[in-house]
Amino acid sequence: MCGKVCEHPAVSAYAALHQNISLLGFVDDISRVYAGSKAAVSPVDGTGLKIKIIDALAHGRPVFASPQSLDGLPVGYEGSVFPIDRRNIEQILGNPPARQVAQRAAAIYFSRLCEIGDTERFTHYARAPADCPINVTSLDPVKS
Repeated sequence: MCGKVCEHPAVSAYAALHQNISLLGFVDDISRVYAGSKAAVSPVDGTGLKIKIIDALAHGRPVFASPQSLDGLPVGYEGSVFPIDRRNIEQILGNPPARQVAQRAAAIYFSRLCEIGDTERFTHYARAPADCPINVTSLDPVKS
């Protein structure tokens, strides 16, 4: 696990009981983390842009997401972003062919998101919204 969530006492306690969970805290190069990961988890409880989902998809990793994390994602994510559910997790992580299909779907979904714009600029503005020349929070989602 990466980020501030690693500082939460309940997360630390849970990780201490499970050998397969590493608490990395802040990392400078998330690409290295994704290279060694099978999937990502987005347990967001709130609103806003879910840049961590976009990062995971950009690295070809499927995401297990809370209902709030799914809010606002453009259609088409169903093969790469899954509700956090034991059955989904076991089906994807415990089945290498299914995981490979989900990883390919993640990369394809991300590339389709990027077809309409400049990925570098999008990522920059998502990480530094104050720099964005338009108020992206007031835009209506694109309807397909």
